[in-house]
Amino acid sequence: MSGELDCYHYMCSGEDSEMTIAEIRELVQYVTNAHGETTGVLVPLKVWELLKK
Repeated sequence: MSGELDCYHYMCSGEDSEMTIAEIRELVQYVTNAHGETTGVLVPLKVWELLKK
């Protein structure tokens, strides 16, 4: 990939749509422990399926 301008295409309500890396980052949630260290990442299923294509 070349950077933030890359787009991923997906179908939403029967329409072809696209999502940028920046938009995907906004949907991802990080899990932290009591010390504030990142221990995991939550990625919505639709986003995960889009990324693994």
